[in-house]
Amino acid sequence: LKVRVDRFADVAPIFGKDRFTFNNAKQDPAKIKQCLGYQLFAAAGLPAPRCNFARVRVTTESGTQDLGIYANVEDIESPFL
Repeated sequence: LKVRVDRFADVAPIFGKDRFTFNNAKQDPAKIKQCLGYQLFAAAGLPAPRCNFARVRVTTESGTQDLGIYANVEDIESPFL
């Protein structure tokens, strides 16, 4: 799930980021393998994107829906490279 905060309205970047990538980790019931793997790569001195967890909620005209916990992974773009 890729989210651009300025896609439909002029919104200031959030924590300096204007887009976020979320992975629902359906293949991982514990939801930690992706972030743990990236942390292991970084500890070994390899380039690895930052990864953390986020609770994703979607608000629409009909209310708010909680989508659950997602892995928030740093985009592979200029700041990372």
